[in-house]
Amino acid sequence: MARISNTGQQEKLDEKEYWEYQAKHRAIRAKYDPSNEWNEATSVPREYLTEIHDLNLQHGSMLQRRNGWTAEDFEDQ
Repeated sequence: MARISNTGQQEKLDEKEYWEYQAKHRAIRAKYDPSNEWNEATSVPREYLTEIHDLNLQHGSMLQRRNGWTAEDFEDQ
């Protein structure tokens, strides 16, 4: 019987959480940009940035493990 390592289990949990995070991220984006028109030159609302920052903080451990984010990525805007 093959055993799944703790690392393997964590990776599976992180992957599940990542896609939940992405769905929440898309929902926040759609709330502020329903026509999906923003680009690099767009000035985005402060409220949007705050919501995304809060979402990132909620999922910080996963983002650090899965995506290699660092503590600096979570500093206030």
